[in-house]
Amino acid sequence: MRAVRRPGKGRMVGIPGDFQETGEKSGDRKRSTVVRSLDEGRVGQSLLILYGSNAGTCRYLAEDLETTARDRGFNPEVKTMDEGTEQLSKDVPVVIITPSYEGKPADNAKKFVAWLEAGKPDSLKEVRFAVFGSGNSEWMNTFHRIPKLVDEMMPKLGAKRLIQSKFVDVKEDPTGPWEDWRDELLAFFSGGPQSVIATTAELEVTVKKPETADVLAGEEILTGLVKENKQIAGSEVGSAKRHIEIELPEGVTYEPGDYLAVLPTNPPDIIRRVASRFGLNMDDIVTVKGTSKGFLTTGGPSTVVEILGARVELGTIASKRQIEAIAKAAEGSEQQKLRDLASSEDTFVKEVIDKRMSVLDLLEDHPSAKLSFAAYLDMLRPLTLRQYSISSSPLATLSERSELASLTYDVHSAPARSGNGRLFQGVASTYLATRAVGSRIRCFVRHSNTGFHLPNNPSTPIIMIAAGTGVAPMRGFIQQRACIAANNRNALGPALLYFGCRDYESDFLYADELREWETLGAVQVRPAFSRRGPPNADGKTECKYTHERMWEEREEIRDLFRKGAKVYVCGSASKLAKSTNEVTKRIWRTAFPEKTEEDAEQWLEGIREVRYVSDVFD
Repeated sequence: MRAVRRPGKGRMVGIPGDFQETGEKSGDRKRSTVVRSLDEGRVGQSLLILYGSNAGTCRYLAEDLETTARDRGFNPEVKTMDEGTEQLSKDVPVVIITPSYEGKPADNAKKFVAWLEAGKPDSLKEVRFAVFGSGNSEWMNTFHRIPKLVDEMMPKLGAKRLIQSKFVDVKEDPTGPWEDWRDELLAFFSGGPQSVIATTAELEVTVKKPETADVLAGEEILTGLVKENKQIAGSEVGSAKRHIEIELPEGVTYEPGDYLAVLPTNPPDIIRRVASRFGLNMDDIVTVKGTSKGFLTTGGPSTVVEILGARVELGTIASKRQIEAIAKAAEGSEQQKLRDLASSEDTFVKEVIDKRMSVLDLLEDHPSAKLSFAAYLDMLRPLTLRQYSISSSPLATLSERSELASLTYDVHSAPARSGNGRLFQGVASTYLATRAVGSRIRCFVRHSNTGFHLPNNPSTPIIMIAAGTGVAPMRGFIQQRACIAANNRNALGPALLYFGCRDYESDFLYADELREWETLGAVQVRPAFSRRGPPNADGKTECKYTHERMWEEREEIRDLFRKGAKVYVCGSASKLAKSTNEVTKRIWRTAFPEKTEEDAEQWLEGIREVRYVSDVFD
């Protein structure tokens, strides 16, 4: 890897990625010896890497495996899972890297999964495979459904597992588990002690003064136009909450319950911190070459702000390997301190994971670490999409040429757990909060699980349970029903909204709108205020939590469910979803007192994704 500084500044030095530098120099290049494992009998071993990905995480892992495997003497090929359909061979081992989105495959993996499900016994006889799966534990009931399905179907069709499959939670940084599993996989092929060969990897980073502004290179994503962006609740009780309206590109449509996937940029504060650590100016021009990481290759000049802002994750928790690499670049007691962080699992969890220490945090706290900007970039993951539930109905803007979609979101800003006066800012929420009316947002519509849409027949009763900004999709449902009611009020069935808030004055989101829509017959609002309710409240609104009010009104809920009601839940997985699950089972058992808790659990599982659907987060 090499890094070339602009004229007038010193050469950037350091270590690239996980590898130890040799100190060999050639002109303005900083070269490093990469030690790679190689079984002489495996030179040129073919390896097929298939990935499914919507947000980009699994694609990044596939590209990382390709780079590492090539460095270790393999001949890897990367394809999407759909591209690998009917292409598996007993002669080429296949690695499948796949997520699960609400229990569904990624958009570029649907064909492959359907092919497996329809496969005949022995159709994959003697195919060798390994599976690495990711999922989000916020979707508790479908956490790893797709990777586990793939892992189960392959042997049923005759394939042979290379090593034990691995499943990770993307809510926690998957880098460490991924690196361990990746190296275990590649070591499997060597069959014993590994020999090594040395090669020179070169990542070229050229930094110079800007002449003209350049358009950011990268994946083309549609842009929406900000029409409104306002605060709807302050930070008196919890985080500030905002409402943003975005005009979608012409021809783009959605249904209430769908998502808007947003590709944000990193907050200016953390970009400035990186620039300061490496002695860069914000308008310096950066050109990156000599890497197989597509998200880093600029293909032309980009400013420091562009590459740090729009290409890489800057706040990801550092992995043990990254800490070890930083330690090699550090000196004295700081070097030993860093090694201690990586060598003890308890210390690593307590001092790195729990404090959410990033590579940047560690570099700031250990100034003796002489890491180059090129080496730092090589450690980073690609910036990924953030997904928000749309909080509006397209029927509200039918007269417009383009549809409007609104988002309702918390703005995450708090003292960082890593300490030293640092501020944690949510990447996407800060990005959205700072978009001015008239600015553009990189985004696209992503359709949700088909279950999380309104019933086709508007007369079907619905029961909605939400807390905080979890009201977002419910607002879209209610706005849709209000538009229908404006033309034919009798067409609507009953709709209840159990809405958890802290304070009736501070965070009863959309209170005026909800009252208006209640007058139209689109909804009956049943709020629960955990801290302070309105004065002169009746006994029902004194319930502090939604599950308490649901239990108090259990006869009405049970009656609506008998009439075919569909239940929607949106909010915290660990709080709202859990308490709603429990009270729903309790209400069911009041109709069937002879049934056990286990019976109730089986009943609830049987109606999930059909009459009881959730979109939860933490």
